[in-house]
Amino acid sequence: MKIFRRRKGVRTDDEILSEDTAMDSSLFEGVGDLGMYETRKVMDQARTAAEATLSDAAKADLRDLTVMRKGRCPECGSRTESLVFSSVCPSCGWFRRYRPDFMACVVHQNDGEPIQCDSVYNVAGGYVLCVKKDVIVCQLAGSAVRRIDFTIAEEKLREARQRFAKENAGHCSWCDSFMAEATEEGAPILEYVAFGTFQERYLFCQRSCLASFRNQYSVRVHRNCYETDCNTCHACTKRYDTEGFHRVVLADFDD
Repeated sequence: MKIFRRRKGVRTDDEILSEDTAMDSSLFEGVGDLGMYETRKVMDQARTAAEATLSDAAKADLRDLTVMRKGRCPECGSRTESLVFSSVCPSCGWFRRYRPDFMACVVHQNDGEPIQCDSVYNVAGGYVLCVKKDVIVCQLAGSAVRRIDFTIAEEKLREARQRFAKENAGHCSWCDSFMAEATEEGAPILEYVAFGTFQERYLFCQRSCLASFRNQYSVRVHRNCYETDCNTCHACTKRYDTEGFHRVVLADFDD
C-alpha cells in the first residue's frame, strides 16, 4: 500500500480553515473597533457643533439685551418706544411683550364663548395656544380668533405705571448712570442734536455731563444745534416733538 506523506511546509485543509477563521474573527473585531471609532467621531462632531450653536445663541442674546437696554431695536437698530409691559419699534414693527404674573387673557372667538386663560402664544402653523396654570388648555386656529384682551386689576396697573415711570426716567447719555425721576439739580436735562440728517434726543443727569458732551461732540458750523431753537430750525429731519422745549445755552454754564 502506498503511503502519502505530507510534504514539509504544506498546510492541511483543517489548518487553513482554522487560520481563516481566526483571520475572520480579527477582521470582525477590527471592523467593530472602526465602527466604535466612527461613532465616537460623529458624537464628538455633534457635541462640538452643539457647543458652537449654544455659544452663538448666548452671544446673540447678550447682543440683543445690550441693544434693548440702550433703547434700540435688535432688528434694525432704530430707537424703540417703551410702553408698560411692552417695547415697540416704529421703524420696522418689531415688538416684545412682557407678561406679568397678575395679567390674565381673554380670547374672543369668531364663533363660540370667550376663553379665559393666563397667557396666549402664537405658534408655528398659525395656531394660538391658550395656557392656564402652565397647561395648554386650548389650541385654536389663528383665523378663528377675533381678538385677545389682556386684563389687569386697576390697583396692579397703577403700581406698574408708577414703577414704569421711575425705571424709564432714563440713563445719562454722558456718564450712563441711571436717573430717577429727578436729580439733585432738578429735572433731567433734555438735548436735541443733529450730527447728520436726522434729529437725535439725549438725556443728561446734570449740567456738567451736558457740558462735557457738548465739548466732546461739536456740531457743524452751519447747523449749530447747541445755540439754535429746534422749534424754528429746519436744517434737519425732525424725529421728535420739541414744542415747549427750551435749550440750555452755553452761557448758562458760566460761573
